[in-house]
Amino acid sequence: MAQIAIQALNKSFGDTRVLEEINLNIQDGEFLTLVGPSGCGKSTLLRIIAGLESQTEGHISIGGCQVDQLRPKDRNLAMVFQSYALYPHLTVRENIVTPLRMRNHKWYQRLPLIGNLMPGAEHRNREMETKVNQVSELLQIGHLLDRRPGELSGGQRQRVALGRAMVRSPDAFLMDEPLSNLDAKLRVHMRTEIAQLHKQLGTTFIYVTHDQAEAMTMSDRIALMMDGELLQVATPEEIYRNPVDVRVAEFIGSPKINLLPAIAGAGGRINVCNQPLRIATPDPLVQSVTLGVRPENVELSIRERSDLQGRLAYLENMGAEFIAHVDVPGLETPVLVRCDVEQGHLLKLDQQIGIRIKPKHALLFNDQGRRIESCKLHQEARHEFACA
Repeated sequence: MAQIAIQALNKSFGDTRVLEEINLNIQDGEFLTLVGPSGCGKSTLLRIIAGLESQTEGHISIGGCQVDQLRPKDRNLAMVFQSYALYPHLTVRENIVTPLRMRNHKWYQRLPLIGNLMPGAEHRNREMETKVNQVSELLQIGHLLDRRPGELSGGQRQRVALGRAMVRSPDAFLMDEPLSNLDAKLRVHMRTEIAQLHKQLGTTFIYVTHDQAEAMTMSDRIALMMDGELLQVATPEEIYRNPVDVRVAEFIGSPKINLLPAIAGAGGRINVCNQPLRIATPDPLVQSVTLGVRPENVELSIRERSDLQGRLAYLENMGAEFIAHVDVPGLETPVLVRCDVEQGHLLKLDQQIGIRIKPKHALLFNDQGRRIESCKLHQEARHEFACA
């Protein structure tokens, strides 16, 4: 079992607190991604799980057993680093087999000449060779076994690094931004390979990245961190549709979510730039709010039937879609609207245009940035919504 439990974990470097009360349960066989901006503490948390750093407070358990006092090699976890960390003077075969030799052989059994003369050496070598061949076949690097790292591409080196981790049959894989050194096209290819590898192995994966696309496409669950704090742990769909904090909403999603300063007026009806929308808050005590709406949940419309009016300031042609930037008087940043190709080709810069917000997809956040549980269609707006 590789269920990993993190309980009330804190980490400080001197007077600087880098992890704040982290509580997280990772299920056996789960692919969990720690995601967040640089400096948020995600790599530090991964290193603490691996035993490469010690926590200031709190506990780590693996398979129900506390491992706080265990050395990294005794935790049966495999770490894949951003830099691959391959031995440049060894072949791919020797790089992959090295963890097995270090783990299963005593120091004198690892000596180049004497080790091979020891009783059982032939059997041990045959077992290791079989394991290396199995892993290399799974990763499709069998034809590379006699090459050195300097003769490999970035993607091939990444596979070798994975093979070196896999050969030990660890309880869990810990991956610290393993794709950040690859070009964009290869990153897309490798994240598909890693996701498929996880399904084949059925082993627990803990993956660290600052790239939201990697987190969204590969994970069973995402743990989003900022400033050493764990903000939300949920499935990719849940974290995108129902962020609990405005920082989560702003970090996840491309293009970014529209965040509009708003006021809750009479009956809780939301006003943006003194314009009453078809949205209301269920909380009668809330006054100052932030309205969040994804670009795909905003529509361009004729001005007479719009929620807000503005000027088309910029148009991004993304090939399969357009992103319209609409300057609305009173708002500091443009409202982003996702359009299909047909509509995009009809738009012209500087034209006056209206935008409509889909009420059922609107998100409201209070003045502390926390999510207000739900929006509702304002009573007075029901008729105009039905007629629109």
